[in-house]
Parts: sequence; structure tokens; C-alpha cells
Amino acid sequence: MNIAKLTRLLYVNPLILEEKFRSREVRGRIAPPFIVRLDGVGFGKALKGFKEPRDQRVHEALINATLQIVERYNLIGAYVVSDEVNLIVYPQAPYNGREEKITSIFSGILSSRVSMILNRQLFFDARIIVLYDLAEAIEYVLYRARIGLGNYIGSKARRLGLWVEKRPRIHEQLKDLEAKGIRINNIPEWELVGSSITWATIWVEKINPQTKEKIKVKRRRIQVTTGPWMLIKTLNKAVQAVL
Repeated sequence: MNIAKLTRLLYVNPLILEEKFRSREVRGRIAPPFIVRLDGVGFGKALKGFKEPRDQRVHEALINATLQIVERYNLIGAYVVSDEVNLIVYPQAPYNGREEKITSIFSGILSSRVSMILNRQLFFDARIIVLYDLAEAIEYVLYRARIGLGNYIGSKARRLGLWVEKRPRIHEQLKDLEAKGIRINNIPEWELVGSSITWATIWVEKINPQTKEKIKVKRRRIQVTTGPWMLIKTLNKAVQAVL
């Protein structure tokens, strides 16, 4: 991950944003935009034997299952990091916005699919976070990316026996890890800050059935990219479209 991307995340304050978004968790009927966040339950024990702190097989299984949800419910996108999936529900809410149905079905799909791929019995809990507008989804994605980065760094440090008593600020943590030979720039970006799932518009060449001439037709296809950046770009574009 390059310095510009890393710097943007380092200056996100996770404590302030956690307090802000935790107060938005709701029950009942809800209108989009909102976030459905799904977290792995007891993954430390359930995935014993997999690479720690993050295994590519687990990440790919989460991506596979999340693709199904995004495509099936036509969501604007999703962000997958560590053992969590963040689904941005927009422009429409499934099941008439019924919170209990959305959370139970989404967690059920994710749990069953990931369990099947990894051949382990796995579960996800789910919660809904209210967004006052789509622009807040950008802030939320950055918040989860920053948490994901911090958790990764902290996990690496614990395995090296660093910061037994007091955990320093993240800038100091990075310096300490580099002193131990762990360079953030050499770690795959998906491992640090996950992946985005979004929609891309492509042009496909077809044959006009009447004229038999070649024509180009616009189509949408789902795509996976490393980091939160493509999802942020997609959300920015959607925000501008409604202004």
C-alpha cells in the first residue's frame, strides 16, 4: 500500500467514528441508505490451523459469499476486511426494509456459504447502522478500513511480544514493526485493508438480430478490487449524481 493511502487511514480517528456510528444501530423498519455489518463469531477458535492474522483462503471465501448478496439484492457495493463484511444497502432495501429479516437472511447466506467453502462450521452476527445520507457511507468505509488496519498491526505486534503494557499510537506501532523487519509496503493490500465489491460498466459487442450488424451494448458486471478505494470512488460518484 502506498504512502498516500496509508496516510489517509492513519489520520482517521476510529474512537470518534465508533462513538458516532454505534449510536446509529437500530431495530425495526429502515429506509436506505444504511449499512449491514456482519462479523465472524469466534473465528479465532473456529479457524484454528489457518494463517494468522489473516488467511487468503478466508478472505476469498468471504468475497465469494458477499458477491452473492451484492448481486442478488442489487446493492451498490460492499467492503470486506478481516472477518467482517460491510454491505451498503442502496438504492433500495430488500424485504421492505425489515431490519430483523435483512439481518437474519444476510447472516444466514454468509454463514452457510463461507462454512461450505472452508469446510468449517462458521457463524456471523449482523447489525444495521443508519446513514443520514449516502455521503456518510464513505466515512463509514474509511472507519472500518482504519479499524482493520489497526487490528492487523496490533495482531502482528502481539506475536512479536511488543507493547505488553501500553499500546502506543499507530504511527509509533508502525515504526516499531519496521524496526523488527516488518514493512507495511511489502504486505499485500488485501491483507491490510481488505477488498471492495462494486459494479463496473462495460461495453459488450453483440449482433443485431435484425440487421446482423455488430453493435456495442452497455452492461454491468460485478468486480472485486483491493482496499476500500474503488468502493469509495463508487460512493462518491453516486453522491454527486443525487446533488
